[in-house]
Amino acid sequence: MNKILLSLTLLLPLSLGAETFNYGFCPEDVTEEESIAHGSGKNNDIEVMMRLSPAEMPQIAALKGSKITGVRAMLRNDVERKAAIIARIGSLEAEVIKKDCWLNAGWNEVRFSEPIEIGDEDIYIGYRANETQGSGHHPVVASKMPAPSSTFFLNVNLSGWQDMSTKGAIMVQAIIDGDATILETPAATATVSDFPQLVAPLSPFQATVTIKNLSSKPVSTLTVDYCHGSVELEKEIAPFEVSQSVVTLMTDEQESTDRPFITSVSRINGQDIEGYKSTTHLYVTRDVFTRIPLIEEWTSQTCPNCPFMAYYLEEAREIYNKPHTYVTHHDGFAKDKMTKPIDTELLFLFGDPSNQLNPAIMYDRSYLPGETKIIFSALNEIGPRQYLERILAAEMIPALAEVNVSIDEKDVTVKGKVSTGPKTEDGKVFISAYLIEDDIKPTDKYLPQLGVNAQVAPDAPADMVKKFRHNGVIRANLTTVSTGDHFDIDPEGYYEVHYTLPDFQEDWNADNLHVVSLIHRFDPTETTDNYVLNSGDSKPFEASSLREISTSKETLRAVRSTDGRIIILTPIEKAEVFDLQGRKLNLNTPAPAGPVIIRATLPDGQKITAKIK
Repeated sequence: MNKILLSLTLLLPLSLGAETFNYGFCPEDVTEEESIAHGSGKNNDIEVMMRLSPAEMPQIAALKGSKITGVRAMLRNDVERKAAIIARIGSLEAEVIKKDCWLNAGWNEVRFSEPIEIGDEDIYIGYRANETQGSGHHPVVASKMPAPSSTFFLNVNLSGWQDMSTKGAIMVQAIIDGDATILETPAATATVSDFPQLVAPLSPFQATVTIKNLSSKPVSTLTVDYCHGSVELEKEIAPFEVSQSVVTLMTDEQESTDRPFITSVSRINGQDIEGYKSTTHLYVTRDVFTRIPLIEEWTSQTCPNCPFMAYYLEEAREIYNKPHTYVTHHDGFAKDKMTKPIDTELLFLFGDPSNQLNPAIMYDRSYLPGETKIIFSALNEIGPRQYLERILAAEMIPALAEVNVSIDEKDVTVKGKVSTGPKTEDGKVFISAYLIEDDIKPTDKYLPQLGVNAQVAPDAPADMVKKFRHNGVIRANLTTVSTGDHFDIDPEGYYEVHYTLPDFQEDWNADNLHVVSLIHRFDPTETTDNYVLNSGDSKPFEASSLREISTSKETLRAVRSTDGRIIILTPIEKAEVFDLQGRKLNLNTPAPAGPVIIRATLPDGQKITAKIK
């Protein structure tokens, strides 16, 4: 077990009447497997801060009058330009106190020119460093061990602070001159992790509770309080070390997409204590929706790198082989014949205009688990692996809505249900619907593509030019407002919205047209609040840019039984069946009325797809 949390190091002789020790929420050391590297992968400045709160942390309150003399910080690699240790008093936006220095890989200890006295206000301490693309990328180190809430903040490219506490404990410690006997007082944090993504109201659920001993005395028994219950634990936890236990907790009756779940330690070794409060956010709902990941690509006909991205992204989507939606926005680096107003209006999601390059991609307009940005550049990504990993990560984001799309001649119906809670009831939820065309060939006379029709890179895959198609192209935005319409949601969360398709133009292929709709938040002033609650497609996911029906020498024979079940007559190894929204159905239960898609593997390994009515 790693030595954790507080390293008590006497740096000055006791005869001088002062004791210096290190205080933080991180392990003393971490291996590469136990750590997480943070950064952007580009040439950026990064700030990292750890929060010490006298109002919320009893030991910090007890240290009032002590002096923070410096910062101890671990980095993943050397900083090539001069860096600084920094502090702010009161808030992350307060005037910075700093000391210029050099920071190298491993632990660094740097003193401020003047010590900072601990008073009644929160104190933020950390460092500012530069990240260099290449060997100096992702310099920030955090432990994977869960950290108390609101103790780790990251500011990449100095574009805004993000609370990264749920991602782990930042490897930063405060160097403090003060009374080290305070560390003998029983104290610990309790942090909940590894709980289900969706938890029903008034239901038990299992979670991991991480206990961090903040004292110089061992812990043998403790009580963890959580919202409306408690858990008794008996486990020997050495000074400054950590212990994890799987426990059964309980939700209350309140449904919410963002339910605060507060934990603290109230009793240690039989002694009542005032505990550190740590907040976890649960998704408590009776509505369980399947996430249909939305992939949005920024591209341009004048982008020579875009065909690479399209090629490997298509490979990733073939491998993923699950319901998803796909849209391309023709803007950013340059506008072209396929650029629509919605493309331009969504450019704010890039953040810094100087980063508006192609190709780029985002998933559900969200921060994926472990990531610190929404937009991903693809300039240096070769192969499908990174796209596939991010689609899988997007799939794990809880869906806050259900989106069903159907077309009857020129009438489009989008209906479903939206979860209740603060993230869906503040008036910032919108609906968007796009008429999409796939499989557009980049002919010279019509819609050529740089990198395919000209300037083909020498390292391009041999079949890239032959396979390339413009997919996910927005032919029309069906909403009244370009960036999405307000819509009515009834008290139970249900909604139904209708649109009319425009007249098809002569150069559109009606067989390749379909409608993608999304329920999403929209706030142009806050890029972190534009994520997609869920999306849906009027065609099954095979048709979103892949093939609706696979070609095969074999014919898949299937019928509906009298009770509505799908019976497959052709000998097969395995099969899956989906409705036209791409949702997987149970072959052992009656299928809904209407066409369904069957994907089967034959005994010889051949895969075959068919649609039956």
